[in-house]
Amino acid sequence: VDMLRQAVKQRARFDIDKVNVLEAARHCNAPVLFGHAADDQLVLASHTHSLHKEYGGPKELNVFEGDHNSIRPQDFRDQALQFLQKCFAEADGEKRPEGPSHVPFQNGDRSRLIGVSTSTTAASALNLPVERDETAVQKRTQSLSPPPSP
Repeated sequence: VDMLRQAVKQRARFDIDKVNVLEAARHCNAPVLFGHAADDQLVLASHTHSLHKEYGGPKELNVFEGDHNSIRPQDFRDQALQFLQKCFAEADGEKRPEGPSHVPFQNGDRSRLIGVSTSTTAASALNLPVERDETAVQKRTQSLSPPPSP
């Protein structure tokens, strides 16, 4: 944990020990999908349920079979794909797409954070009230953007 804490301090410029995740969750409004393995003994289900309960934005929760390191079941992966499709479609002002393979990414608003999260990475889906290096965030966002259409 100390190594992770130092890496976050260096890269994101905040201390994970000083973040009140539940308080921050109340102020988030980006869509998020919480997933939790029912037999996870490393991250307790109560953690995921608390985040889900407090989260201020659109949210979905899926508790599935398995433990912390289990391969996520197909129904959860399908739900994640549908969740992303819906979020991208809404960001682009389109209706929800039909079929599992269409993920629109036109010239719509890509500025909304869309989080698909298991409980171990739920904090990454939160818009935490911490100082960040905005130039680095912009570079990462631009690197994730698809190339312009011809």
